[in-house]
Amino acid sequence: MIVRNLAVKNWRNFQHINVSLRDRQFIVGPNASGKSNLLDIFRFLRDIAKPEEVVCKRPLRTVEECRKYAALLLGVILISL
Repeated sequence: MIVRNLAVKNWRNFQHINVSLRDRQFIVGPNASGKSNLLDIFRFLRDIAKPEEVVCKRPLRTVEECRKYAALLLGVILISL
């Protein structure tokens, strides 16, 4: 699957983003601007696609616990591809 567009609401430091993607994408920016948070969206999608392999950064055990934790902090999370 090739992702050509990414739209996200309420993901970490992003209230709303809509990004067109190409075959090769370079992500540059100053420290603490959200580069890693953008990549974490794809890690999260990978984790929910293969829940048996999930390793959450927080001391939580399942994808559902990770999602609930994020939702408590930010409200509803929306990711569209």
